Amino acid sequence: MRVKVDVVARFTHIWKTGVVVTALLATVVACGSSDSSRERNVALVAGTTCAKPGQVSKISKVSVVCAKTITGNIWYPTMKSQGRAVSCAKSGAVRKKKAVVWVCGVTKGKKLWNATSPLPAAVLLAAAVVEPGVSQPVIILESTNVATPSQPVVADNNVLANLGIADEPPVTTPSTVPDATTTTSTTIAKTTTTSTTIAKTTTTSTTIPKTTTTATTAPISYKVGDKGPGGGTVFYVAPSSFASTGSACGTECDYLEAAPTGWIAAATPAGQTNCQTAGTSSTDPRCAWSGNEYSRVGTTDTAIGTGYANTSAMILQDETVAKAATVARAFQGGGKTDWFLPSQDELNQMHINRAAIGDFVSGPYWSSSENGADRAWYQFFSNAAPSHAKKTWFNYVRPVRAFSATTSTASVSYKVGDTGPGGGIIFYKDLERPIGSQYFEAACAGWSDGTCGGYDIADPEPKWGCHGVALSGADGSAIGDGKQNTADILSECKEARIAASLADKLVLGGQSDWFLASKDELNQMYLQKSAVGGLDSFSYWTSTEFGLDSKIGAVYQAFYKGFRGSQSSLAKQGFTGVRPVRSF
Repeated sequence: MRVKVDVVARFTHIWKTGVVVTALLATVVACGSSDSSRERNVALVAGTTCAKPGQVSKISKVSVVCAKTITGNIWYPTMKSQGRAVSCAKSGAVRKKKAVVWVCGVTKGKKLWNATSPLPAAVLLAAAVVEPGVSQPVIILESTNVATPSQPVVADNNVLANLGIADEPPVTTPSTVPDATTTTSTTIAKTTTTSTTIAKTTTTSTTIPKTTTTATTAPISYKVGDKGPGGGTVFYVAPSSFASTGSACGTECDYLEAAPTGWIAAATPAGQTNCQTAGTSSTDPRCAWSGNEYSRVGTTDTAIGTGYANTSAMILQDETVAKAATVARAFQGGGKTDWFLPSQDELNQMHINRAAIGDFVSGPYWSSSENGADRAWYQFFSNAAPSHAKKTWFNYVRPVRAFSATTSTASVSYKVGDTGPGGGIIFYKDLERPIGSQYFEAACAGWSDGTCGGYDIADPEPKWGCHGVALSGADGSAIGDGKQNTADILSECKEARIAASLADKLVLGGQSDWFLASKDELNQMYLQKSAVGGLDSFSYWTSTEFGLDSKIGAVYQAFYKGFRGSQSSLAKQGFTGVRPVRSF
């Protein structure tokens, strides 16, 4: 029999200093007199790229489903299965059970597992890494891991639905492929002081044990009128610990402190928005509560301990820029980022002890407690009882924060792998850098709901946003540039749920200054990915636009093991992972 072989290859070059990574996607078409037309069509279609994971279609008379794999999104040919179809959760996800590979596809609005038929042999050798001086590619994808075998198998939905039958590891969804190698952790004694310098061109990650240095701090006692750890004045001492959801003290809060006089002109972020009536070094600013007077926040309370949560809920509404909650939250006195607008009862305590704090005007001060869709509670500081007013009125603003008796003002030293003050993991340390950017921590796995762990540990995969627009800024690559890049993106790109906005809106561990990492910051996270943990997306966004064509591309970094931390450009409307970071 005479056999004709055609090879179609697609090369995607991934930019990286000193290394060229080439992803080869090849389809070998074997045509002979005994081949059926379906086999020829399958060979032509299978393994070619597709745009939308989970899409179910028919190409060249072949039924296919779009799967998300380590080589990108590719078409898998499907075959008939017996039994009742089983629903699935994530479009494009891949699993393998009893030798059959299943892909989650969307048919008539329903997500169902689709059984796939064998892939052509050439597609199974689809990914290779080519380095300078190496003539032969190193295969990083084994055929037994990615496709239904060619020998006869039965695709049975009843087997798929049977929880007693385990999936076959590994599967090829990037979030679930285990490393092929075993990492052995070496315990480093706490007395070791030798540091290892890793060159920026090094991409081999060093496993660092996740030991956390715990400092035992004796409780510190405060009284009304004392200076608090945030540089404010203590105005409330609780008879027993209270909870302040979102604050650094969590459920063990003991005190409230008020920002000092002139706070709006003092330790605030560069370029912080002032109120409509700007404050000065001696006068509090006057703000509207909100520009949204027709929609209830609905979650605001009046009790002590509720001000932080009230403030967070207010900020999530529209028309809150340069309004009371946003301006209060932006304050960073004492290096603390968990300041908030006090609830009604917290404001009343501040009024009771106003003499100890000093320098209040006699006018009305806003609380964060709502009183209907268009009104909120305030209090005159000329010895008046609480009242309420329209949210658009201009009242005075003074931030407060909660803290615990075990809070210490002494400096704390961290090492890579430690838990940071925001509940994340320290991945970079350089004490030669300016204060405020000596440490970088990455948000913990499960961060997207403001907590660590849980059922939502997978990182979200949004688009970068503003495709076709070259932004003014967002071009910083260095360590320390991520925060400004994020601000640049958000100042011009108003699209919803983009990578920068998800990072910026995060409140975790009482910290609200999270941002999208720059190119070099993300690379440091990659180098310490074992210490950070849970970085299961195939790749992650940076906040750095791609210089060669900033209108359509931004820099991302591949975290999957086969691509060795390569950084390249991805179209801004593409979707990939996000892990917020913060510096301190």
